[in-house]
Amino acid sequence: MVNITAKGVDDVEGSSQEAAPTTSFIFNAPVHSSVIGTHNTAELFTNFAFSSIEARIEREGDADAEERREALAEVRRLLEEGETLDRGALSRFSATMQRHEWFTGSVMQALLGFATQASG
Repeated sequence: MVNITAKGVDDVEGSSQEAAPTTSFIFNAPVHSSVIGTHNTAELFTNFAFSSIEARIEREGDADAEERREALAEVRRLLEEGETLDRGALSRFSATMQRHEWFTGSVMQALLGFATQASG
């Protein structure tokens, strides 16, 4: 038994539509704790420890180590004293932060964690 379908007729007559090409995107970026797709909610979890950043600075021990220690101490001071972060507060550390992306990410994690935690 042979079934004739609309798709089969279209194929035989040459009037079938070609499938639209699909577009795919490849992102080569770290997506740890990211919200991807059509998710409606996100939760932020902060597990920042100054000690782990201090340990990495010590391990690397490069020429910028002292400046990163100073920057980290400044961030810690700002957060512990509950001061507002003024524009340019960390600008003197700008060059070091550009050279050490991991350090900048850690500083931002500390600041974001502080800004998103409930007061009280």
